[in-house]
Amino acid sequence: MSAPYRPEIDGLRAVAVAAVVLFHAGVPGFANGFLGVDVFFVISGYLITGLIWTDLQAGRFSLAHFYERRARRILPALLLTCGLSLVAAWFIMAPPVLVEFAGHLAAALLFGSNIVYWLQAEYFATSAQLLPLLHTWSLAVEEQFYLVYPLALLAIGRASDQTKIALLAALAAASFVAAAVLTSRSVDASFYLLPTRLWELTAGALLAVGELRRRTAGSPDLSSMASAPWISAVGLGVIVASAMSVWPQGSHPGFATLGPVFATCAIIAFGSSRQSAGWLLSTRPVVAVGLISYSLYLFHQPVLAFARIWLARPLDAPETAAALMAAVAAAGLSWRYVEQPARRAQSLRLKPFAVAAAASTLLLGAASVATQLRDGFPGRMDGAVSAAFARIDAARVTRHAGIRMDRCHWQSIGAPVEVFVAQWNCLSDIGDFRPRILTVGDSMASDKAWAMRLAGFPAANLGGASCRVRSGPQVRPQCEQILAAAMALALNKQVDGIVLSSNWRGPIPPEEQQAIIDYWGPSGIPILVISGMPPFRDFRDRIARHVREGLPLADIGYDREELDAHLRSLAVFRAAGVPVIDASRLLCSENPCGAFVGSEPLMHDHVHLAPAGARRVGENLVRDPTWVAWIAQIQTVPRVAER
Repeated sequence: MSAPYRPEIDGLRAVAVAAVVLFHAGVPGFANGFLGVDVFFVISGYLITGLIWTDLQAGRFSLAHFYERRARRILPALLLTCGLSLVAAWFIMAPPVLVEFAGHLAAALLFGSNIVYWLQAEYFATSAQLLPLLHTWSLAVEEQFYLVYPLALLAIGRASDQTKIALLAALAAASFVAAAVLTSRSVDASFYLLPTRLWELTAGALLAVGELRRRTAGSPDLSSMASAPWISAVGLGVIVASAMSVWPQGSHPGFATLGPVFATCAIIAFGSSRQSAGWLLSTRPVVAVGLISYSLYLFHQPVLAFARIWLARPLDAPETAAALMAAVAAAGLSWRYVEQPARRAQSLRLKPFAVAAAASTLLLGAASVATQLRDGFPGRMDGAVSAAFARIDAARVTRHAGIRMDRCHWQSIGAPVEVFVAQWNCLSDIGDFRPRILTVGDSMASDKAWAMRLAGFPAANLGGASCRVRSGPQVRPQCEQILAAAMALALNKQVDGIVLSSNWRGPIPPEEQQAIIDYWGPSGIPILVISGMPPFRDFRDRIARHVREGLPLADIGYDREELDAHLRSLAVFRAAGVPVIDASRLLCSENPCGAFVGSEPLMHDHVHLAPAGARRVGENLVRDPTWVAWIAQIQTVPRVAER
């Protein structure tokens, strides 16, 4: 933008990156630090619109020049981060984890991380702390915006300014409505995808257009208003308070995001280095952090994630501090020796820059493809580590067959759910056996049906990836179709009992338990609940570390505190007479409970059963007193054929 340098905006970047970094580091008091990304979105929309709008008005805008500037700004530090992350991953990641990382690397290079993580990773899940490139989702959102935004402005170039402003405002309003609606239905999609983040970028865009029009008209800046210092100070306070608040998970983006977005707009519009808030943001230490904010944003997550992977546990306070200091040091070096030279055309001309960027991208892309094709290069690791993961991989293949993947259990990369539901006929596997038991839910439910079958108790499963056990606003549309099919079986009395199981983590709210009871109650079919599985956190990384250090694999235990909190929360089910079985009792017939018996895995990942685990769960389930009593109750009801 043809405007004086504003150090307070770099200071605002510092606040944003600090909030995100402290959130990812797990520092207490920054439960909503991820809102720093929303601040970045507003700043990006403001600065980019200022540049494009000014050049369009002057008749000198060039798409080629715009994309060159974006490439010089984004690619060098990103490619450096990806390259160093690949090197670290090669030496410390187990083969299956390296394969997953390689896919994420390719997504980062193609600026599609937000789509991949939407499909694969819950941003707020504990497991997401081990994803070195998780944070690249926001870069993908911005790059997708940069790709289409200048084209859109060019397309409406002949329209009046009032028309352009009206279109931007309409786009922002539509995007916000989409975010508010989708967040209540599919929070991951709303969190990761551009259409529901567009309103934050266009908020900054509208701010820039308004500022340019005032400047053209010779009107004074808003920062000269008597109330401006108070407005900018309140804005800064709102951003900090928002980052440190504890709000309900699943409320962003939407109405809860309005505060930090409007607060960022207030600081940009009304702020000045002459005011208290602007002065604070303009101090040299704060501006220095703002200048390295891009590199710091890039480096902090890989440093934290790889430290956690290497140690196979959460970081303690000194380790977290050391990781953050390393990230700051790396960011400073990256800014000085990578970002700055790449952005100066006189230091690095276009042709050598383009060749270097293209060659680096192709090299990293080729490494990503090779890693996935070679199953993570298991030969690079100690033979004992490779053998342990060979058993885990074999267990995964056996499990997929055991849960009848794609035939009885839907996965998002398989056939369309409409085809799956139409072709589902898994009750035929039960034959004449009574009672006819159906498991419903996600992969946890399908694991239980597999376990029952291994124990000689025929059971059918009807479930899908990440599907809940009841219909509701945040249930995926595909899962709604699966639940409708399960409910039809119940209403038509084609089953005698329904087992509900899901990847429940932590306490289940009382209202959720009641909603589950109310959903299945009208069917008249008895239900039984099997709790969430014991969570073996950092499972694959702990395997690698135990083998590497000569520790027994049987010592890999689960998070007892998290499971106990989950089990204590199930009072509504019990009070309503719904039988509840503790899944840890089924898996952990011996104490202490580990993920292995000798070298034989009971689990193939942190929550999914391996064949030995499925056999143990099935054998213990059919002998469990709660199960036996429930089956006896079902058998006193007239059978399906007699009704």
